Amino acid sequence: MRPSSLVRAALALALLGASTRPARAQEEALEPLLAGLGAAQEVPAVATALAESVDGRAERLFEPLVVRPELSRLQRLALELALAQLPREAVLAPLRAAARRADVPAEREVALAVLTRLGTRVELALALELGAADVRGEGAPRERQKALEHCLAALLAREPGGVQLLCELVPRADPSTLAPALKALAVAAGDEAAARLAGLLPQASDAVRALVLAELGRCATRGVGLDDLGVSDLVRTQLGSADRALAVLACGVLEKLRDHGAVPELIVLLADGDANVRSRAHAALTRLTGLALPPEEEPWLAWLDEAMTWWDTRSEESRVALVSGSAAEAAAAVQELAQQRFRRDHVVQALELALARSEPDVVALTLTTLGSLDDPRAQLALQRFRDEAQPELRPGLERARVRLDQRVAATDHRKTLRIPQRTRTP
Repeated sequence: MRPSSLVRAALALALLGASTRPARAQEEALEPLLAGLGAAQEVPAVATALAESVDGRAERLFEPLVVRPELSRLQRLALELALAQLPREAVLAPLRAAARRADVPAEREVALAVLTRLGTRVELALALELGAADVRGEGAPRERQKALEHCLAALLAREPGGVQLLCELVPRADPSTLAPALKALAVAAGDEAAARLAGLLPQASDAVRALVLAELGRCATRGVGLDDLGVSDLVRTQLGSADRALAVLACGVLEKLRDHGAVPELIVLLADGDANVRSRAHAALTRLTGLALPPEEEPWLAWLDEAMTWWDTRSEESRVALVSGSAAEAAAAVQELAQQRFRRDHVVQALELALARSEPDVVALTLTTLGSLDDPRAQLALQRFRDEAQPELRPGLERARVRLDQRVAATDHRKTLRIPQRTRTP
C-alpha cells in the first residue's frame, strides 16, 4: 500500500529544508507527519521523515513519547524507528538524562521502551539505572519492573556475552531492579540458568541471595540445573548462613533440585535453633527420601547410618549382579535397589544398567521400578531407553512412564510425600 496523499504532502514538507528550519518549526513539522499516519505500511517512510526533520536532536522525538500518552501504537512505533536512524550517542543522551531525573516517572518507562528497541548489551547498566525506584530504598512501580524485565530480555537476546555482563552488574545494582534482572537472566541463560544464578551466591549480599535462591527454585521447578552438582554445592553453603531465612530458602531449593547428597546436612538442621529451619529441613528430607520419620534428629541419624552401611557393603555387589549376574540375581538386585531411600540419584544410575540386559522379564521389572521412583531422573532414564526399546518392551515402558508421571504430578501438589514405613531397610 502506498502512502496516502496527506502523508506524501507531510513528507515533502518535512524534507524541504529540514536542516535549516528553525527549532520551533522543526517541532511543529512532527505533528502533520504523525497525524497523517494511518496504516502500518506507512510507518517506515514516516519514520525516515521524522528523523530528517529533527536535525539529529533525539530529544525532539523522545519528548512526544513521554508527554503524549494519547499517541497510537503506530505513531509510537514511527517515533521509535525514527530514533533508530539518528546517531547512537544522540539517542542515548535523553535516555541518560531520564535515568538522572525522578520528577517525571513516566519518562523512565518510555526510555526503557526505546532502549528495548535500540539498545545493545553495552546499555545493560543504563537499563538498570532506568528501572530503579525513584527514591533509593523504595520499590519501583510494577509497570517499570515489567518494562525493565522486557528490556533486559531484549538486550540479552540481541547479542552474545550479555548474560556474563549482567551477572557482573547484578551485585552492584539497585535492590529495586534485582527481581526483574534475575528473571531476565534466568530466561536468557537457558540451560545454564541455574549455574549462572548459583554463581552469584558467594559474592552477593543477603538480600540478593534471597532473590537468587527464589529464582533458583523456579529454575529447579522447570527442571533446569538438576544434574549440575556445582549448583547444589553452592546452594548448600547457604544452609549455614547467619540469616536463617536464607537457610529456609536453601532447604526448599535443595528439595526441588532433588539433591540427595544434601540429606546428611538437612538431618543436622533438625536440631537447629530456628523452628522454621527445622520444619523446612524436615519437609525436604521427607520429600527427598519418601520416608515418614518424625521431625527429630535421632531417628533420621539411625536411618542414615543403616543407609550408608548398605551403600558401603552391598552397592557394588548389586551392580555386578545387574550387569553380569543371572536373571534371578539381577531381578533380586533391582528389588533391593528399589528399597533404598538414600542417594536416589545413584539408584537410578544403577537401575539403568539393568535396562541393557537381554531378558525381557528383568527389563520389564526395571521399567516398573523406575516408574515407581519419585525422581525426575527416573523419567529421563525412561526417555533415554524409549528409542532403543524392543517392540515387546514398549507396552511396559509406556506403563512405567505413565506411573512415574502420575507420581511426580501428585507430589508436585504436595509439599511432602508420606509413605508408611513398613521396614527399616534403608
